[in-house]
Amino acid sequence: MNDLQTARNKRILAIDIGSSSTRAEVFDASLNTVDNTFAQRTYNLETGADGKAELDPAMLLETVFTCIDAATKSVDHIDAIGTSCFWHSLMGIDADGEPSTAVLMWADTRAAASVSQLTAEIDPSAHHQITGSRLHTSYPMAKLRWLLDTQPEVVARTVRWMSFPEFLQERLTGMAGISTSMASGTGLFDRRTLRWSTPTLGHLGLSEDMLNPRDDRPVVIENNRDWPKLNNARWIPAIGDGAANNLGSHAISPNHPALMVGTTGALRVVTSQPPDTLPPRLWQYRLDSDNALLGGALSEGGGVIAWLMDHFDTGNHQDVERQIAGNRPDSHGLTVLPYFAGERSPNWHSDAVGTIHGLRFDTRPIDIIQATMESIGFSFASILENLAHMLEPPVEIIATGNALRLNQTWIQMIADISGYTLLLPRKTESSLRGAALHALRQIGEEPPQPDIRSDSTRFDPRPERTEQYTEPRERQAHLYQLLVERTG
Repeated sequence: MNDLQTARNKRILAIDIGSSSTRAEVFDASLNTVDNTFAQRTYNLETGADGKAELDPAMLLETVFTCIDAATKSVDHIDAIGTSCFWHSLMGIDADGEPSTAVLMWADTRAAASVSQLTAEIDPSAHHQITGSRLHTSYPMAKLRWLLDTQPEVVARTVRWMSFPEFLQERLTGMAGISTSMASGTGLFDRRTLRWSTPTLGHLGLSEDMLNPRDDRPVVIENNRDWPKLNNARWIPAIGDGAANNLGSHAISPNHPALMVGTTGALRVVTSQPPDTLPPRLWQYRLDSDNALLGGALSEGGGVIAWLMDHFDTGNHQDVERQIAGNRPDSHGLTVLPYFAGERSPNWHSDAVGTIHGLRFDTRPIDIIQATMESIGFSFASILENLAHMLEPPVEIIATGNALRLNQTWIQMIADISGYTLLLPRKTESSLRGAALHALRQIGEEPPQPDIRSDSTRFDPRPERTEQYTEPRERQAHLYQLLVERTG
């Protein structure tokens, strides 16, 4: 068999574990999908009025296993497994290797009081420079402090703390470990030394042996009775979903940041030279030990728009897109603070709430939706301004996420607000594709690089509209200062 035939016969199982669904698909060594291997299963976060946002680890594990079953049904072997998973999750494991907690998700805000305590006890700026993350409810550090304060009996029976993909790895391979990528999103990891931060752990009263060691090396699956097709396959420790999204959309250079809008939103740039001093409004995580990601993440995104559409009964996405496309910028005169789930980037006020200012009798539901889309675009523009020193011209932003694919008017709006060109790749499932690409690279394969421009739809900014967004952006900043900064 020649090299080309061998490459075509490679089978890479990619798994993407998200907040609301798990997907799996098989790829070949050229990063082409294998027919009849896509699988997806959905679920809902368990939420509560107190800020709870959890997933049941047993349910999530079974869901992943179901997707593995479905995705591998029509193939005869698997060479490697690459996984993308949500960042910032936390769960405990007891002495028997069983979960002692649920999977606490980034959206869980029950640690708000603990964040306030941590902010009074340690220097937030120093913590940010060491770990690349903020003192915020999103991160495991805050959740650990909350558990220590509120559930000491749970902490007492917990022998190790980990993210969900570490739990999955142990169940499939019997080997404990965490990738550099997943560790970097915990708020417990030193972004410069790529080791657990001893001062941070010490402040929580934890030792390193309560966390898994950082290890990016593939693990060979052996003697797996449930999936014989996985035996001898190399399991690649999971990377964060944001890292996989950049990788899968080929947004891996300083002139190609990635903008993702799904339920939430994020804007990230990959660099091999992260700054010594991290800008205060940005976070830094890792793709791997050689490449960092800088950017910002929004709690608001397509989920807010979907909520508005459901409550206003506005019809489908195509109807909304058509109506908004015919409107001029700021035609509604509204100012929206879209913080339905608190604020993350750029200012990290977790107790911020949603606000609509300027309502009149002639205000229509579509006006509120348009104003909310614009306000989210303003947040992305602010993140871009903070990232500007890391970008290299000509800058073209890679747009991903189902919310943008369903509403390309929103892509044009963000291009107009930001003043940057956006490219929408024709290939979908960026996180799955990124997990597969990462696995291929870890086993020494390098698929051909696509021509991003020819494989994408282009949205160039319209200067006259960029100018028209200046005044509403200033209006939003003023309302933010009155309602969030002065009361935060």
